This record gives sequence, C-alpha cells and structure tokens, in this order.
Amino acid sequence: MTGVGKPPRHLSVSATDAEWDIVRDHASRRGLPINRYLVGLVERDGREVDGTAPILALNPAEQRELLDGIREIRALLAGRGSPVPLVEDVQARVAARFAVWAADMLESGREEDLRAALAAVRGEREARADMARLTRSRGGGPESR
Repeated sequence: MTGVGKPPRHLSVSATDAEWDIVRDHASRRGLPINRYLVGLVERDGREVDGTAPILALNPAEQRELLDGIREIRALLAGRGSPVPLVEDVQARVAARFAVWAADMLESGREEDLRAALAAVRGEREARADMARLTRSRGGGPESR
C-alpha cells in the first residue's frame, strides 16, 4: 500500500481477454475494484506460504536469480562467455539420438519412412545424399560392395 503523501505506484499488467474476465469476476464477487483485488493477491501471496494459496510473486532472492539467469542466457546468445561446452554437448546428444533412430528405422525395413522424414527436414536432394551415406556406412549401399 502507499504511504501518506506518497504518490501511488503504477503497474501494467497484461492478460488475455479470458484472463481479465476471470479477474473481473473474482474482484466483483469480493466487492473490490480490480486494482485492489490484484494488490490483495500479491499481499496475500507473501503471507500464505503453507500451500493454501498459489505463490504469485517472486521474493527478492528469486527475482535476482531470475534476472541473473536471463542475463546469462542473453550473454550466451550474444556470443559472450563460452557456450561451446553446452553447444557441443547438445550437438553430441542429438547426433547420438539420430544415429540410434536412423539405425532402428533401417533395421526394421523402414528405409522409405526414414528418407521421407529426412526430406521433410532437409529437402529431397539432401535426403537422398543422407540416405546414401547412412546405407553406405551400414554396408547396405552399392558403394560398399
């Protein structure tokens, strides 16, 4: 709440029309204007930590942690810092999963399904080249004979 003589603080809240309908309904049922209802939610949120109400606002430590995380993500995306280990780890995991998936498709006789999936992502020409490499590496293509 604002103190005596202090101007009120302003806060903008974005919500869908459906969410605003719910807020209006809840505020009306309690006989409160929407702004007082929303402020009451935040005030209550700070007091009810026993699980009887949803936590609606972050405490200062959580706010700082969230801000630090966002700054770290922005730095990594902008190329500052060293995301290489993370990127390399993700690439290795994706490559391993793809290799297992492709091998399973080929072993189960679903070559055409594999080629179609590759074509949907990489285009028909690249899919044909990928299939040639995959079958050659498995000893199934004419190039391996």
